[in-house]
Amino acid sequence: MRDTGIGIKPEDQTKLFNAFARLESGTHRREGTGLGLHLSQKLATLLDGQITFQSDPGKGSILAVKLSR
Repeated sequence: MRDTGIGIKPEDQTKLFNAFARLESGTHRREGTGLGLHLSQKLATLLDGQITFQSDPGKGSILAVKLSR
């Protein structure tokens, strides 16, 4: 998945997959419970995979699910 949003600050990237993590987004309204990426990572791990990401603050983020066979 690729977006052109606000990106994730380097200091917040370690918190990205924490349960109930809702990272500060300046003036943007935060929605959700903060469980989506946490549960997605758990599921990927159960399937012997992983979620990777790259993010540039002010430019957006790229998240990818890689599953092993």
